[in-house]
Amino acid sequence: MAIKPRPELQERPETEPGMVHYLIHGEMSTEPGVNRFLNNFPEKIRKAWEMIGEAVTRDFIKDHPCTRPWAWWMWSAPRQNDSDIDCYWHGTLPEPRLRIGGSGTPSFECMGTAPGFRFGLPSFPTAVHADAGLCAINDVPDPDDLPVFESQAAYLKRHGLLTPAEKRWLAGHPAALQPEIIKVTE
Repeated sequence: MAIKPRPELQERPETEPGMVHYLIHGEMSTEPGVNRFLNNFPEKIRKAWEMIGEAVTRDFIKDHPCTRPWAWWMWSAPRQNDSDIDCYWHGTLPEPRLRIGGSGTPSFECMGTAPGFRFGLPSFPTAVHADAGLCAINDVPDPDDLPVFESQAAYLKRHGLLTPAEKRWLAGHPAALQPEIIKVTE
């Protein structure tokens, strides 16, 4: 009698070269020939995360404690929960990291675009955007007063998402809780 494989094993996507790199960094690998997974990209990358995301995160944490890979922020981070928002994206975006200070207005607030976050941080307009009339010059962060946000470690701690090993690591590395200054590039 043949044994029928479990359905989850039949559905498991290939971990193609470049896939894990993309799940971690949110960008293509620079190695030649490793980005073959681009066909049907959005569905494929999400499915890969669903299948191997926990393992990728677990391995990532070993080398980068108190941080998370790009795909974790995309699909596994806590979701925004603001009942006052009535938009098509409500409930689909990660809760962003807390802003602590600095100048500038996130792009989605001043340029009329849907919110977007990379590693829990919004993007900011640049002088190029202001010159093109897409935002006001005072929306662009002042280079002497750049936006400041909580660190990934502080975010994870605030949400109770640190592993026991990360809590031990953090005890010896309190600088990981220091706020991050966001560099705004043209």
